[in-house]
Amino acid sequence: MFRRNKEEKITLKNLIILAGFIIFLPLFSNCKSSSTKDQNSQNQTDSGLIDSFFPPKNKGIFPDELQIYVILKQKPIPQDVRFIIWRNGNQISGKLMVEEIIEEGKYKVIFEPFQKEEGTYVVYFNYGLESIFWTFWAEITRTIPVFPLSSYPPSDAKNFPVGSSISISITKPLNPYTIDDETLKLMKIDLAGEKEALFYASYLPGSLIIIPDKMESSSNYKVMITGIIPIDEINPSMINYETGFRTQDLEKPSIVSCNPKFCTLSSCETVKGNLFDIWVQFQENEELSFESVIDNFRITIDSSSGTEVVDFSKIYLYDILSKNLKLISEKNLPQKRSLFIYPNKIEVRFEDMILPTSTVRIYVLPSLADSSGNQINDFFSWCIQVVP
Repeated sequence: MFRRNKEEKITLKNLIILAGFIIFLPLFSNCKSSSTKDQNSQNQTDSGLIDSFFPPKNKGIFPDELQIYVILKQKPIPQDVRFIIWRNGNQISGKLMVEEIIEEGKYKVIFEPFQKEEGTYVVYFNYGLESIFWTFWAEITRTIPVFPLSSYPPSDAKNFPVGSSISISITKPLNPYTIDDETLKLMKIDLAGEKEALFYASYLPGSLIIIPDKMESSSNYKVMITGIIPIDEINPSMINYETGFRTQDLEKPSIVSCNPKFCTLSSCETVKGNLFDIWVQFQENEELSFESVIDNFRITIDSSSGTEVVDFSKIYLYDILSKNLKLISEKNLPQKRSLFIYPNKIEVRFEDMILPTSTVRIYVLPSLADSSGNQINDFFSWCIQVVP
């Protein structure tokens, strides 16, 4: 009967003992008056002897605050006090003390456990003709944890719903007078640059809540904190923080152009001399999943020596926040071919040139997806003939 979600069940043996105490409570208290029948349902009692008790019934406290006591309205005889405590169904030991509350003319009868631990506690107290019985629990999970500086959505998150709010956990109480449109900004980012987006902001002691006026789908945003100051430090250091994310893309990838113009022809494109690079362009606001591109973009080369499946010696990924290409994979291969993955473009460079007479075949598989998980759902196959 005394159980919380994460606590151990009381054993059958202890339930029997516990039930016995409940049954014989009238014997312990003899002719207990009806006015004290429900006194264990509250901290303040209506009895003539028991004034109050702690911890409160059915409440939680920190383990290091674990001091169990009953306040009496007259001085007790210590050897006549009965204090019995169970933790998680097992009786525990402790020391018994009596303290006088001089200003109130009352006495505190204290049971202090030798071990202050987490768990569910059941308390039985009896003195003279009166007794009381209640339960509480002790846990450290009620303490306020120290969180690292963090945000929701997390940095570099994808597929964020456009109607959602953004939260930044600062971990320190903030000086509200340092929060304004200069120290807190929401920026929309695209290949052309950055521009400020409108938003409403509110704050809790250690958090900022940002409610965008309107966010666009298939778009990149970042939150910038520059110079917000904590309120609880003698020499506070300014908080500077930046986090970026992308909103949900509602459309599947769509190919709009290519170079050479192989994707617009029903037959092979012809290139004279040699071939250095090719690219496939998708719609403007697209952001391809680079993992998906690596898995679902294929190139083969037919030449007099046979068919070669192109493996890339270097793979680069364009980071829209830093506006830089980052090398994410490198192999020591005899042929030097590089793959460049932009948000809405796939580019291949043949550093060693593709010479006549060769046929380059390009494949886009149906599973090619963007960062929101939308797949292209079509199979594309093109070719380029390199001729003298």
